[in-house]
Amino acid sequence: MADTSKQFTILVPNRFSVGNSAFHDLSLGPSIVERILVSFPPGAAGLVFAQVRVGGEARYPNQVPNKFYYDSFVREILVTNSPNTGAWDIFLANSDAVDHTIQVEMDYNWLTNSQSSASALPLSL
Repeated sequence: MADTSKQFTILVPNRFSVGNSAFHDLSLGPSIVERILVSFPPGAAGLVFAQVRVGGEARYPNQVPNKFYYDSFVREILVTNSPNTGAWDIFLANSDAVDHTIQVEMDYNWLTNSQSSASALPLSL
């Protein structure tokens, strides 16, 4: 079970607007992500696309041209082998004629300095 969660609500402008495809920062700080929920609104008709990334690399789905697209659906991603940097982002694109709002929830565990530092070694007495 995760220590905490953070919610993001992101407006994705319509295809005629600047920013209709953009990267959005989901930074968490040093942490281990357990689960990500991406909520697609009703009426999106498969015209709003999302790709979850970490450290600038495609992660869910894990190949660059692939993206999630749904209509009135919540995509649950159970994260495995989460990096501890917390450097997450999401690429969103909207090819619809109207604006849509995507909601993202990230469930994660905070890391202390000793947990996130590779140089922190256990002490023995």
